Parts: sequence; C-alpha cells; structure tokens
Amino acid sequence: MSLKGRLQIGLMFFILFLTGAFYMQSNHDLALTQRTMTEVSEGLQNGERAPGFSLETLTGEPVNTRDFEGEKIVIFFFTTWCHNCSEQWLQLEWAKKNGFLNNIQIIGVNLTTLESTQHDISDYVSSIPIEGVPILLDKEGEVQELYEIIAVPTSFMIDSNGIIQGRNLGIIPVETIKENDFFSNN
Repeated sequence: MSLKGRLQIGLMFFILFLTGAFYMQSNHDLALTQRTMTEVSEGLQNGERAPGFSLETLTGEPVNTRDFEGEKIVIFFFTTWCHNCSEQWLQLEWAKKNGFLNNIQIIGVNLTTLESTQHDISDYVSSIPIEGVPILLDKEGEVQELYEIIAVPTSFMIDSNGIIQGRNLGIIPVETIKENDFFSNN
C-alpha cells in the first residue's frame, strides 16, 4: 500500500476516534448510559451522610431537605426525556399502593440543566402518578454535582438519621422494593 493510502486510512481512523470521543461527552441517552456503565463506582455511597440542599418547586416554593430530618426519604433524580424515569414513577406508585412507602417521603429532583424547556417539565410533572411528591428543580446543576449524579434515573434511600442506606442507578425494581429492609421496616 502506498504512503498516501496509509495516510488516508490513518486520517479516517483519527476522525472516527474524535467523533466517538465527542459523542461520549454529549448528553445523548446512549452516551449517558455508556458513561454510567463505566463510572458506577463514582458518587455518594452507603453509610455516608446525605448532603442537605434547598431547591424550588415549579411554583417557586423553596423546599429544604433538612425539613425532612427524622424521616426516611427517597430522593429520585430524573429528567422528562428519560423513559426509565417514567417507568420508575410507576414502580413507586405500585410501592405506595402496596404499603412499601408508608412513612417514607419521596422527593423528586429534576435535572433541569438537561431539559429542553421549562414547559416540558410542567407537562411531565402533571403526569406523575403519585400525589404529594415535591418536585424540585435543579436549575443550576448544583445538586446534581453535590450528589455526583452521572445518569438518570438515580435514587438515594436515606434513613431518618440522614445516612444513605442505598444508591440505585437505574430503576429500583419491584423485587428490590419488596426485599429491601429500607422499604419493609416502615
């Protein structure tokens, strides 16, 4: 093969490499999933104190997680475009109807910096099947960074002492809800 042919092949591989590198840094669903699969050890872990934070709801009402001290809480990080997030809301609705969320407060945190428009969030929130869940907007990405969220959905199970008892990347399956002491010892 001639030098010109080898240079063309080398250039082609270099361009493919750059394209792949830029794609993996994007916010595309598949890229986020791929990063999650390689970065699952990052983020807050069981046994650590959950950082407190204050965010606003869609109506501008401030909510501080310290207001829930002494209660078990599940903090659910989501986006409107995440299909698994929508599925997780259905799993949580099932858990609530079947008594697994008695004395557990769910707090939804929308990763607003990853959304297209505020209107998308309003429409999505109106379709959430569980009533009484505060939906907080992380408009600046500060809580996403604080909790080291690398993918959605991500959930944290926090006990009444403010200690993380579970961190779940992806959907919390019904089987986990049924078997996990966090949900069964209400």
